[in-house]
Amino acid sequence: MTEIETRLFRYFVGLAEEQHFGRAAMNLGISAPTLTQQIKKLEQQLGAKLVQRRGNTHVELTEAGLRVLDRARAVLREAKEAVAVARQAARGEVAGDNLLRYLAMHPYTAQNIARNGLEQRVREEVGAIPFVLVINKSDLFRDWELDPELESQLAAQGWNILHSSAKTGEGVEESFSLLARKMLG
Repeated sequence: MTEIETRLFRYFVGLAEEQHFGRAAMNLGISAPTLTQQIKKLEQQLGAKLVQRRGNTHVELTEAGLRVLDRARAVLREAKEAVAVARQAARGEVAGDNLLRYLAMHPYTAQNIARNGLEQRVREEVGAIPFVLVINKSDLFRDWELDPELESQLAAQGWNILHSSAKTGEGVEESFSLLARKMLG
């Protein structure tokens, strides 16, 4: 499985929104050739053409690009939320009951934290709150699954792993009830 940097998703979303390499590159603070190179890199990693050129600088999204766009936005939103939650927790600004503080994350985010050795750094930011990995099957790319070996490794390191499905509601209540019981002792 290929690991994709969130930066590549940010570049893709920027290009998708502008539909123009030059304007997108300027908004992203990079050169147009660099943006072109990074989009090609993302397409290679995904194994799909995401944009179709229309002239020298204009683009339109392919069917694959349209499908990936919402997921890329979700990954970026989740990464941004994880940073915000970590900073709030580090400052003691946690909404709700302090007994139930936790850092929830998408499997993709958890995998990046674990594989890039960032767990200690994140823990330093958020303090001694439980990490919760929410494996929501309806959120995952169809061809992307969390590595079972990594899931076992995370569980052994004390991560709380919850399996659920937002589409069916299966496992949601049970997962969070289990988490609450664990956290309240």
